[in-house]
Amino acid sequence: MKKIFLAFFLLFSFVAEAQELRNSFNVPGRIENNILFNFWQNPALTGYEELMNVQGGYGMKWVGLPGYDKNGSPQNWFAAFDVAIGKRKTNSIGIIYNHNQNAFERRTEILLSYSATIRIRKVNQLRIGLSAGFIYKAIDWSQLSFGDQIDPRSGFIWNTNEIGPSKPSRSFPDFSGGLWYSRKHLFLGFSAQHLTQPDEGFFGVSKMPMQLNYNAGYHIPVSKQIVITPSLIVMNKVNIYYFQPSLSVALKNRYLLMLNYRNLNTLMIYAGAQLKENLRLTFGWGFPLAKELRAIQSGQSFEIMLRYRFKLRKDPTPEEQMKITKP
Repeated sequence: MKKIFLAFFLLFSFVAEAQELRNSFNVPGRIENNILFNFWQNPALTGYEELMNVQGGYGMKWVGLPGYDKNGSPQNWFAAFDVAIGKRKTNSIGIIYNHNQNAFERRTEILLSYSATIRIRKVNQLRIGLSAGFIYKAIDWSQLSFGDQIDPRSGFIWNTNEIGPSKPSRSFPDFSGGLWYSRKHLFLGFSAQHLTQPDEGFFGVSKMPMQLNYNAGYHIPVSKQIVITPSLIVMNKVNIYYFQPSLSVALKNRYLLMLNYRNLNTLMIYAGAQLKENLRLTFGWGFPLAKELRAIQSGQSFEIMLRYRFKLRKDPTPEEQMKITKP
């Protein structure tokens, strides 16, 4: 609880007058928070760009990981939609479809999210978000292997005596909440996923652990066309911490190159481009640095995301932006 209160204190302690970076790769958190769809991890980022966004993508970890009779590599498909509503765009709603699978398990979730924006001294933002979702899980018992199937010479050739679950699928609700604060170049975030710790067990009670996410980053303008952004994501799950430091370079608000050291064991390289005014393509490839991951076939990962932004209103001119920032 002390960590949660500390995160809330930090979010409220930075208040200054400055201009937001919007509608480009430089938007705080759109890339640094989650390369796929960031308001899944932190619902406070729902509708952050104050426009209507439709996005989708696909990813695979540990390419080449074998399964019993199929590809065992974890795979992910997703689609998401979010939009800011109201005259002042201070309320936003979103919906996410997310499907994960590996050789023996399928997991599908649908989330509805909402965020409210509090503008502090006109240009600083504090965002509060909540999400409610429904999760469906299914297990393929035939794809699991056990010790009693092993023959010393021939390998896995015997049938197992292990008894599978009476019901191979489960479904349950899930809830998350988050905060996000940003000013001129700084952004800070905190979110808590699986707030109610729902039971996801097949053989008895097995509560899904709550996951806490902390985000921080700072935009460093090198020139009018280049912005460098160091950032950090820290995830706490069952008192085990996962760190993801990142460094991104945005060029002309159209091109992106980012290095992400995921969980301190995989180096992810992302490249993105604004293909048209409202169409963005981002592609990532990961290389394992840990020996354990390199031993898994290639051990590599990749992700691809396509996003389209509907333009609901004309973007303000630089002169209008200057007027907005004046007290």
